[in-house]
Amino acid sequence: MIKNIRFKNKSISYNTATRAGFDEILNIYDRKIKRMVSSWVKNIPDHDIEDLSQICRIKLVEALEGYDDRANINFSTYIYTAWKRKLSQLSYKYKTKKYSPYIKGDNYISFNYAFDKVTDSFYLMLNKNKCPINRQAVDCKSCKSCPHHNGYVEKIIEKGKLKGQIREFSKCGYFRSILDQRGVKLISINQPINTHRESSNTKSKKEVLLSNILSNHKNSFDEVELKADLEKISEHLDKQTFIILQLIIDGFNKSEIIKKINISANKFNKCLYKLEKNIYLKKLILE
Repeated sequence: MIKNIRFKNKSISYNTATRAGFDEILNIYDRKIKRMVSSWVKNIPDHDIEDLSQICRIKLVEALEGYDDRANINFSTYIYTAWKRKLSQLSYKYKTKKYSPYIKGDNYISFNYAFDKVTDSFYLMLNKNKCPINRQAVDCKSCKSCPHHNGYVEKIIEKGKLKGQIREFSKCGYFRSILDQRGVKLISINQPINTHRESSNTKSKKEVLLSNILSNHKNSFDEVELKADLEKISEHLDKQTFIILQLIIDGFNKSEIIKKINISANKFNKCLYKLEKNIYLKKLILE
């Protein structure tokens, strides 16, 4: 089949059977591929720039096979989307896999544990969940002398076969260091806003948590000032992220917000990340 591969300023004929025209198309993208993958290589271990470039070249062949030249779409838009999706998949696979040989002491590190936002720790059930360092079930003796141990707590199991039962957990801070090495960013309503201020000028953690955004605004602002400030912030946020900000201010927690506006946890985290980086919101919190 002969396809008419459309670019911004020209078109190239491509034969899907003989791949005639491929070299000309590759010549357009080859240098751009290397520039593109150079920003991904640090997030995809065991792959150098040439490895990732070759993956993109293979993806280019697949994209030429799947491209519909009758559709009103520029091929560059199509292929860059395909490349980004492929590289994202490789990066995500590395970040979220349960064990990675590329990081020392990565055993049993995953997201399948509850997270304590106050101590930045994950909950490990005593005599059941395994320690990521010694690979044995955690217990009072093994955790007591561990520098990553942040205390014990009794929790009610909320789901699964043990739902409703009370169990004792150890709070392990080791998980966070491994997830940081993977490049995983944990975001929560209780995460401190990154103000970049130094020591004595930095406000306390309680004052700059997302969960405490304007929680006492009636003591600091009158309603007119608050409304004006929020309207200013709304100009620099998409509609959904601004709705989430308003719900946080109204006291809703993460699960309530997700249910109320019917979004995924992943989408919620992305919106929360936008709030964390919003300079206008930071200024308002620190006033």
